[in-house]
Amino acid sequence: MDTTKSKSGARPQTKCVHKLKTAARPSYSLSKAAAVKSDVRLERIKLNYARVLASLFCLALSGFFISCSPPESFQERLNSAPDSPSGLQPLSLDKTERITVKIPDWPDDSDYPSLLGWEVIITDLQEQKRQQLSQNEKEISVTVQKDYPASILIYPVTEPMFFSPAGIIYPLLQEEYEATWPGGICATALKDLLLTKDDDIYAAVKYFNWQKLYESLLSKDQSSFEKYDSLSGKKCTTSYNVDFTTLHERIITPPSRFTVPYFDTKSYERSKISGIDTDAVLLSEYIPLNEFDKEKGCITVQITPKDHKAAFLSEGKIIYLQKNKAYPLKE
Repeated sequence: MDTTKSKSGARPQTKCVHKLKTAARPSYSLSKAAAVKSDVRLERIKLNYARVLASLFCLALSGFFISCSPPESFQERLNSAPDSPSGLQPLSLDKTERITVKIPDWPDDSDYPSLLGWEVIITDLQEQKRQQLSQNEKEISVTVQKDYPASILIYPVTEPMFFSPAGIIYPLLQEEYEATWPGGICATALKDLLLTKDDDIYAAVKYFNWQKLYESLLSKDQSSFEKYDSLSGKKCTTSYNVDFTTLHERIITPPSRFTVPYFDTKSYERSKISGIDTDAVLLSEYIPLNEFDKEKGCITVQITPKDHKAAFLSEGKIIYLQKNKAYPLKE
């Protein structure tokens, strides 16, 4: 230590001289810090990897869905809009497409009532439209929102109104849009969901694989008709017997293994149905089933749920069958 006296008589200044230690800090401190940083980086990599695996697992379980998460921000297109009939922000009006739908042939059979015309119901994200056609029309042109599912139902107009509609869903992977009776079942399921006006359901509808559902319904009819003679209990469950409530739930929240739910059916010989004349004509709402029943000489009835009564048209009036018992004519 060195002490000097200032010329002004001020307090002496003390100079402290410290010898700097030249020894470096232990190297293990730096190594330990680097190791901690490396561990943090490794944990982040593991976390990101786990997230990727979880996404892939979700994709594998998506069943009928094309993808687990949409490739575009669909929710941004579903912002609230009070003036919109569906409560959603309307999509760009220029993104529409005009398609031509072929109308099915009306059965050339005297057992059927006269066809008075066709009623067409088009349901999409924005609205539901109705059009009336004459009985001689063979096709109809409709405008739909491009690339978004739309339900097109074609009801035969008779007296009384009775038969289930033919239909088609847009867009499907086919060159021509031809309304079919199984297609009417598929289009009905879509229509019901579009009319809920629920954003989450709209998103589910957009990314559901409607093509595969449509093909499954077609296959159900074909296999049931072909295998009828070998089926135990003589049943013929067709796409008409879909359990719509359960189907809606599976479309919105798909299970790991998607199957189409059906109610049970049973076919009865006409002579074993009480309450009707043996020679009485009974027509099902589902037109493909009538040709089949006529060929086999039977009547196919949906028997579940337990309280279900199947509707049939007989002599211009609607009657109900619960298993093999007919109920009074509906007034």
